[in-house]
Amino acid sequence: MSSSNDTSVVASSTIIVTLNLINERFTGTLPLIFVILGTIGFLGNTFTFLQRKLRSNTFCIYSLCGSVVDVINLYTNLLMTYIVKDSSNLSNITSRTECKIKLFLVVFLPQLSMNLLVTSLIDRFSCTCSLTSPIRRIRRLKMVPYLVVLTILISGVMSLYSPMFYDYVPNSGCVVTDTLSNGTLYTILHGFMAPIIMCVFVWLTYRNIRHSRQRVTVANTSATISRSRHQFISTVVTQTNCAILHLRSLVTHSTSHVINHRVFIVIYILSVFTSDASTMVLKLRELLIKQVAIYLPYFSYDSCQCLTADQRERVLRWLVSHDYLSPTIAPYITKNLLSIPLYSLEFYKCDQLTNDMLIEIGRASHFSRLKSLIIHQCSQVQDSGVRAITKGQLSLEYLALRKLTNLTNVGLDGIHSAFLKEIDFRWNEKIQDHGIFTIVSNNLNLRSIRLVNCHGLTGQSVNHIAQNLAEKLEVLDVEGLKTLDAEVFVHLVDYCPNIRSLNLFGIINLDADGLFTLFVRSTRMMQLNLSYTTCFLQEPVADYLCCLPLSLVDICLSGTQVYSTNILVRALTRLKNIEHLRLNGLATISDDAIEKILAVIGGRLKTLEMNGYITVGSLTDRSVEHIVRYCTSLEHLSLNLLSFTSTLDSLYDLFSSTERALKLHTISLSSFRNINERVLWSLVENCLNVTLLELSGIPCVNDSLISSLKHCRKLSHLNIKGCKQITDLSICDLLGVCRFVSLVLSGCYQLTDKSILALAHTQPFLEEIYISGCTRISPAAVRFLQDNTIRRLYIDHKIPNALPDALMARNLDTGLFEQV
Repeated sequence: MSSSNDTSVVASSTIIVTLNLINERFTGTLPLIFVILGTIGFLGNTFTFLQRKLRSNTFCIYSLCGSVVDVINLYTNLLMTYIVKDSSNLSNITSRTECKIKLFLVVFLPQLSMNLLVTSLIDRFSCTCSLTSPIRRIRRLKMVPYLVVLTILISGVMSLYSPMFYDYVPNSGCVVTDTLSNGTLYTILHGFMAPIIMCVFVWLTYRNIRHSRQRVTVANTSATISRSRHQFISTVVTQTNCAILHLRSLVTHSTSHVINHRVFIVIYILSVFTSDASTMVLKLRELLIKQVAIYLPYFSYDSCQCLTADQRERVLRWLVSHDYLSPTIAPYITKNLLSIPLYSLEFYKCDQLTNDMLIEIGRASHFSRLKSLIIHQCSQVQDSGVRAITKGQLSLEYLALRKLTNLTNVGLDGIHSAFLKEIDFRWNEKIQDHGIFTIVSNNLNLRSIRLVNCHGLTGQSVNHIAQNLAEKLEVLDVEGLKTLDAEVFVHLVDYCPNIRSLNLFGIINLDADGLFTLFVRSTRMMQLNLSYTTCFLQEPVADYLCCLPLSLVDICLSGTQVYSTNILVRALTRLKNIEHLRLNGLATISDDAIEKILAVIGGRLKTLEMNGYITVGSLTDRSVEHIVRYCTSLEHLSLNLLSFTSTLDSLYDLFSSTERALKLHTISLSSFRNINERVLWSLVENCLNVTLLELSGIPCVNDSLISSLKHCRKLSHLNIKGCKQITDLSICDLLGVCRFVSLVLSGCYQLTDKSILALAHTQPFLEEIYISGCTRISPAAVRFLQDNTIRRLYIDHKIPNALPDALMARNLDTGLFEQV
């Protein structure tokens, strides 16, 4: 660890020395270069515009005035900067008056020069107008003084923002007081308004010249006009571009000293490339974020003031995701990143995060405007740290405290926010009913509550939620609770009429009468999960399914055992608004039942999941035919482990239909050993909008098929586990096109470090990768990949003999022996 730190220090020192050398030897001579070139240009303009034939031309007068202003600016600003190195340094200014005058002149003179150029373009436009046009009056010589004075006044007004947003601060000199407003006005006035006005008048002039050409009848005259027209346009465009670049260079050079030059370059590139959507630009942006994070201790407080809140959040997220959150860097986080309000914090699987760090972050002066806070599986975080970071967060809207083994009711006492809409407390086994009662009582505007696998809770906590939130509650996820009695459902129905999503996954002891009450009286329920519940095995209770709310749009009955097939068919066919149907591993379903269900509701379905029927053995290719026939609007299709003998021939009609294929976003067809290869080729050639694709355990999947997926540019999740023909060739083909978030390559034993290194250089947004059984991939390459991703990368890389004492077992999907 110490050698790594020493290497970082040496690298940082080398970079700083190199940049300082460039700054001294190159940047320091730029003012002299500009002055020499500007003087030569001024002399040329003066000699040209003072010719007898041109001196009375209004266009030449305005251009000459602009050249005079330019040379004044060069000698008053840039030349003095070169002669006296500190003359332009605003930190040396000792009075408020000097500060404001200096900043006004720095902006006024270049702005006046640009406005005079605009005036000359307007004059050229007036020349091309018809003889009867009133605008031609501005070409009279007596109008020139008035227009020049008007231009000076307009330039002065446009430059007033500069002294307004700069002021003298003792011991700091002349500093900007409102960075956002100053930058915004500069961008609007100089970056948009002036160039747009120039381009408008250039276009209008060009249009008038084209119209006048149509009135010319002599061929030679026409040719002459064409040549002069092109010369005029080229001259004006060159003048416009040079003026914009000249203004930008002058203002940048005069004001860039207020920040560290290295940080200025980094932040400028970040701000330019933030809005670009291409992968290369996004990777560059994140690479710069990484460099700022690594060298954060070496940046001064003033240098980091250029970072926006979003960029600071990204820097902190990178530090957390790559285990750089050491005690030595914590003070710099507080000093450099928390000096302005942040709105979103995420600590994901960071074992370095301690209570002391959270307490220190909570004490930051500007740390009181959080809108989103996520702390996920941080083993050292306890109640005191959670209380410190949530105390005083009155603007909090989203709070996720997941898998915190040391979190108890005490840590929830300090959460008070009138804007808090959603909480997520998954896998917190020490939280009890009293803690839920406390947070619900203190935050009465909650809309969504997720309490997945909080085994310390009982049905009483649901009663507290219903009584306190009443009609405001919309989403409730209580997966994993041990029991829910009739009183709980009565409370939900009586107090929460607007509940639209309810997850009862895996709750075995459900009260049947309470469920019936919920079904009958819930009129706005849109999403319901009854997976792995056993209360419908008895005939009287199974009939309650026929009373499911008609408003349901999404229902999941995975693993739910129903008394009879007819009851299931009647229950589903009466749901007139259903769009998402999940029927995984149901023993009572058959091909005929699928036909009866889909014949009624298939045309409305957007999602259909029918996984895990290999062990049941009740479905065949006939069910797939019914899906293709009736489900015409599918967007998500999952048929994993449907049948060992299925060939899925009927899916060819679905994938070969261009209209239907383009609607599909997720496709899961794992473990179909006898699948027709023609179906797979139709899939990869026509389903161009697919984002998730699972083809694990299919023997015929090869490099050619996977390489063809490069046409699916939106693909982000790919599962080809156990496809033994896959090599580095096809994986590298995809990496240049797709932006992956999840890759499952376990059992593809021909893959080598080449694929991993290619991933490291092309997939910065990768979040999880499964490469167990890939014995030719080295741990060093995997660590390199982990260092090059933005977020914390989950890696599953189990190879034989990595741990001699580990138990080995054969994977039925891949056929390879893996560690257990």
